Amino acid sequence: MQIDFHDKYDIIIIGGGAIGSSIALDSASRGLKTLLIEQNDFSSGSSSKSTKLLHGGVRYLEQAIIKLDKKQLNLVFEALKERKHFLDNASFLSKKIGILTPIKKWYELPYYYLGLKIYDLISNNKSLGKTSILTKKQLQESILNIKNFPFAVKYYDGSFNDSKLNISILQTAQKYEAILKNYTQLQAFIYKDSKIKGIQVYDRLNKKEYLFKSNCIINATGHYIDIIRKLDNKNTKDLVEYSRGSHIVISNEKLKIKEAILIPKTSDKRVLFILPWENHILIGTTDIKCEFSKNLKISEEEKDYLLNHINKYFNAKIKKEDILSSWSGIRTLLKQELNSKDIIREHIIETSPTNLISIAGGKWTTARKIAEACMALAIDKGLVKPLKESITNSIKLHGSYKSKIIIENKKLSENQILMLKNLYGGNIYKVVQIAEEFNAYEKINKNYLYIKAQIIYAIKYEYVKMPLDFLARRIRLAFLNKKECFNSIEYVTNVICDYNNYDKNTKDKLIKNARVELDEIFG
Repeated sequence: MQIDFHDKYDIIIIGGGAIGSSIALDSASRGLKTLLIEQNDFSSGSSSKSTKLLHGGVRYLEQAIIKLDKKQLNLVFEALKERKHFLDNASFLSKKIGILTPIKKWYELPYYYLGLKIYDLISNNKSLGKTSILTKKQLQESILNIKNFPFAVKYYDGSFNDSKLNISILQTAQKYEAILKNYTQLQAFIYKDSKIKGIQVYDRLNKKEYLFKSNCIINATGHYIDIIRKLDNKNTKDLVEYSRGSHIVISNEKLKIKEAILIPKTSDKRVLFILPWENHILIGTTDIKCEFSKNLKISEEEKDYLLNHINKYFNAKIKKEDILSSWSGIRTLLKQELNSKDIIREHIIETSPTNLISIAGGKWTTARKIAEACMALAIDKGLVKPLKESITNSIKLHGSYKSKIIIENKKLSENQILMLKNLYGGNIYKVVQIAEEFNAYEKINKNYLYIKAQIIYAIKYEYVKMPLDFLARRIRLAFLNKKECFNSIEYVTNVICDYNNYDKNTKDKLIKNARVELDEIFG
């Protein structure tokens, strides 16, 4: 039967998170005609709910040393290399951060100091700073409310704005002519001679169906991976299982920390981080086995767990009413039988008999490398024929800049200009231009620095369709302060509707849905 496809692509990627967007950039920058679809907003899943660290993996290093395991060590080497790529190629969205590990007992000091010193050594020329020992006085000068710890070890790692980096990668892919469609849901695969030759999708906003042709389809859907695999073959066995990682956010005034803190071993031997983030404090993460869910919400028990451990380290007692926002993200883990002691890895790339390529597992820091490996497999299988080798290790991401940014605008405060630089890099000039053109200097929320021009910019250049696309993932207000995000929904919706000429019924529906989504995801 002849199928009338709406368009043909060299490669189609399903999933608009960290790995899917990285594959789109790798593919498009090699000269391949590339389509990426995402059923919700870009980075709306786990890729916006990380602990905001670009890291080599201190835990892997510990296991590598204890077990003399070269495979674990190789994971650290690879992640440290990839950390540097992000810091070099998206410097406005990523930066180095000092991390302090308070030590309670003197005999623990050599263990942590030497372990983190090895972390320095294997970083080699990619090191972000030398590990050092802090005295009690130095520690208390650095962190005012810290309890009486005799020592601390300080090392350096990377931190980043996850969902904004996701958007920057997609904007860069678009420069290479990738076609990017959010709110576009996969409905079915199309086959010829028992091989996938295309997909049927549903545009959720325009309520239309489309057929797209391609020999190379890549499933990069995170915790939806097995659902998509079973759409291809209902009898296939699951590749992944899940754990839930939850975070809470409090005001910086509660702790007043300028550097991060690593709690290396909680009562149940987990690792917790306390990070200064977006002028707030981020605390997490828990690690609890869970079942698949579209939306997870942090439990009261998890809040108690995080508060209990943070209060062991600080004199300022943090209570539940001090939590401004909280959320949970699903971590996709390889099933234990796939990840035996002989196979040390965080991800696998599988090709089905129908040629569906699926990526299971993985993490933000190594997303670029995973994308490169995925493309290598597609090439090896003869599914794509790129015009050139991968160049993503040297591509400066959208918003990167060389010369110093100078903004002379009396309508913006110094703090607002700094905020805009950190969010947009070199694209700040476009935001300021929009502010001037539309007289859009008005603050979105009286308690935060964000301005109306950012909403318009996000609609024009950052694929924003819904209020929480902007409030949660283009700025991070939903992650920082749920109450103030709720209070800002109507304002943001009005701007979106005015820009797109939506009617009152559409506006009312957008406001209602945004409030429901905010309450479903954030605590």
